[in-house]
Amino acid sequence: MFKYLKTLSFFCILINSLVAQEIPFGFRFDNSIPFTGKDNLTSYSNAWFGGMNAPQLQQTDLNNDGNLDLIVLDRSGNKVSVYESFDNRQSWTYNPTLSIDLPEISNWFVIRDYNNDNLDDLFVSASNGISVYKRLPNSGPTPSFELVTNLLLSDYYGNPLNLFVSRVDIPAIDDIDGDGDLDILTFYILGTCVEYHKNLSQEINGNNEELIFRLESDNWGNFTEDGLSNSINYNDSCGRMADGSRHSGSALLIDDVDQDTDSDLLLGDVSFPEALFLINQPQGSTDIIVPTPNNYPPNWNNVGVPIFPGIFRAQTNNDNLPDLIIAPNTEDQAINSGRLMKRYNSVSESSFHFTEIEEPFLCHEMADLGRNSLPLLVDADNDGDLDLIVGTGGEFELPISPSTTGNYRAALWLFENTGSANSPNFVYRTDDLGGFRALNLKYLAPGASDFNGDNLPEIIVGQLDGKFRLLYNNSSSGNFDFQLMPENSIQSDAFDFSAPTFFDANNDGLTDLISGSRQGFVRVFLNVGSINNPQFPASPDIEQWGNVETIQEGVSNYGYSNPAIVEYLGSNYLLCGTERGTISTWEITEDNSFPLLDSTISNIDEGKLTGITTGLLNNDSYPDLITGNARGGLSLYLGGEPLAFEKQENIQHIILFPNPATNQVFIAFDAQNDLSKTIQLFDLSGKLLMTKKSNEKAGATIHLSGFSNGIYIIQVMDSKKSSFSKLIISR
Repeated sequence: MFKYLKTLSFFCILINSLVAQEIPFGFRFDNSIPFTGKDNLTSYSNAWFGGMNAPQLQQTDLNNDGNLDLIVLDRSGNKVSVYESFDNRQSWTYNPTLSIDLPEISNWFVIRDYNNDNLDDLFVSASNGISVYKRLPNSGPTPSFELVTNLLLSDYYGNPLNLFVSRVDIPAIDDIDGDGDLDILTFYILGTCVEYHKNLSQEINGNNEELIFRLESDNWGNFTEDGLSNSINYNDSCGRMADGSRHSGSALLIDDVDQDTDSDLLLGDVSFPEALFLINQPQGSTDIIVPTPNNYPPNWNNVGVPIFPGIFRAQTNNDNLPDLIIAPNTEDQAINSGRLMKRYNSVSESSFHFTEIEEPFLCHEMADLGRNSLPLLVDADNDGDLDLIVGTGGEFELPISPSTTGNYRAALWLFENTGSANSPNFVYRTDDLGGFRALNLKYLAPGASDFNGDNLPEIIVGQLDGKFRLLYNNSSSGNFDFQLMPENSIQSDAFDFSAPTFFDANNDGLTDLISGSRQGFVRVFLNVGSINNPQFPASPDIEQWGNVETIQEGVSNYGYSNPAIVEYLGSNYLLCGTERGTISTWEITEDNSFPLLDSTISNIDEGKLTGITTGLLNNDSYPDLITGNARGGLSLYLGGEPLAFEKQENIQHIILFPNPATNQVFIAFDAQNDLSKTIQLFDLSGKLLMTKKSNEKAGATIHLSGFSNGIYIIQVMDSKKSSFSKLIISR
């Protein structure tokens, strides 16, 4: 009886913690609102996937559903995204929940199964070296990894040293010598030649359980890359002590390009556009890179991107063969929107592995405006629905000649809502609202407020120098007309990277200018004019509103706060995009001591430089959210019930999918749970509605057709512990 009362008491505490959420709303990713971009007649199929600038692509089955997923790391903000396919790789769907449990990944990563347990492991950039994470057996829908080593060592002529891989490079990790374990190719620390680090696990242990490396060759392939170009010198010893200095930045990939059962090398260089296909013709047991054979496909000399091609393999269609993917591996001086990721399909019947026909892959289906996207939802033409204006840091413009560099020119993009207030449809109208491109700026952050009482919102744009520009609005329904006013139209200065929004901060009935900044503060310029003629001072009246700060201590000296204000159920909340890619949330209080409610609301992570805007986009009362990011893309999050529990150490959580659910939900079990489990469903009063027994290892499916819409609690019990989670039923 005592055990029962104790469990009931704990359950009541749990119920209270779930109901009494500090933030009464949450956000869930959604891709349902149509979005038609520039030069397109139909909407992008994956519009809200967030864009890409410098994507690296690897593949594995993360959620144990038998299908290969795509894991993409974008160097632009080190954003990790996971895509899954439900139609035999004919299309791909972004699933942000699959990346939550991955180890931290930055700079580069490679997925390979090093110990032959049929579970793919992670090799990750770390301090100009390699960290290794082993994937653990787990039948549930989220992966588990264990750190094997935070810095992989290799035997350099009798000295165990860090196996060097520049954080700018991507090494080749593959079975180079065909003995069944994984070896590593990487450029020497000063460049020009490739080192071969042989894995000795098979030789020493007769298995692949350990990672034991020795520098087997300091000049694998007997070639060098020129120190001033990407030209290849064949039959060339390294000569590393003489003139071995070279710029850092090489992407390596091993593949049997000519399908003759040996390891050829694909090479991309940081300063050049071509992806080089280097053919291996071994002499005895020594790999030798040779000049281009006569049967080499001629179009392969033209494979590449404008600068620094990253080269990857993945099964991206339904033929079960690994295709070749090439994309920029840097966010500087590289194409950063549109068709930047290229695919070359595998062909098994050919003497060469890949077709010469180039196809766009994944990126061209997304809304992507270049870099540093900062969205604004506003009824620009006063027709009763919200349009979308996006400030950007510019799309990369190719240089006129090879001796010059390219350029980025910030712009405002306008997408008209041709649908309705409750069913939007965003359609491209212009990529140069206000004519900002001619000013050659690098950052634009739009906000909106009515400056003259005509019920049309003016657009106020924050700039890199901290000042603001004003666009007067003369639009009518479906006809957009904005006039850029002189520079001194707004005197206020937020110091740098201003990001405006508007709110009555001092409750005097006048709308004040609120601005984010690179410093991570939120500054307030009080309106000293009138409702129809607002005037703001040059310097902020409040330097740090609510003591808000978005700096990630110990990581950066800046915060890049991008504020938006949400009114919900009579209370006001301040949401801020941050440099680190998350969204922090405070409650706005009259005493200006805003309590921090969540530093990562709904686990949203955009990688870097989150731009945010909120509004009502469907027929419920919850605020909806559109985010921008350093990659120049856009993501859509529809509002609803809070999606996460308050964090409590004494509560074990279970994973439900989908959640919200309609007619059934899958409950993923902890791999350490006993086999025999009891599943119970409660309403929020604590009333038991259903009990089910399960002996499954991975999880169980619960049918919900007999339950009405609402919030429920699911409990899973075994002999060791109880686990809880909140379930939302919404049809």
